[in-house]
Amino acid sequence: MTASSETASTQFRPVAGGERRDSCGSKSDRSALPRSVSFDKIHIREHQLTVGDHPNCSIGPPVSLDWRYEDLNELSLDDYESFRSHRRSHRQMLMNYYQRKNLLSWSYGHSEAELKEASEEVRRVQRQRQLTRIMLPVSRFEEAFGSAGRKFKRALDPEAKRVSLESKEF
Repeated sequence: MTASSETASTQFRPVAGGERRDSCGSKSDRSALPRSVSFDKIHIREHQLTVGDHPNCSIGPPVSLDWRYEDLNELSLDDYESFRSHRRSHRQMLMNYYQRKNLLSWSYGHSEAELKEASEEVRRVQRQRQLTRIMLPVSRFEEAFGSAGRKFKRALDPEAKRVSLESKEF
């Protein structure tokens, strides 16, 4: 579920020379406004779930929010804060492999092939990230040697030095 605000005020900030600019950097002729934001209503939406693509899922298909949603309520912020339940802990929000698989296949109708494809994609991205972590120290040396080589070439070749300086101007 997500909540969105209906009312927010624009913030203005002073700039050198007495000009005023709004939060987007545009000039403003308005008089000084207070620096505050206020909310009065929230809209609660319940999103459907779908097969996700996040590679931080240890086993099985990840779950993501779908674009489809249902508008549930519009409440005042005070009513929402007084009636909402306690926040769940991180541990309570985790779903194991079987919970995710059953939720995606039974409740949202995803096929076994879709779940398998998503799981394989997660494993592929995890392998890529692991390879990057392994190669990171090597890449630092490669960058250092490349930089040293370019500097050595510029020191020996005056034309290369001129071209290098011209490219830095842009």
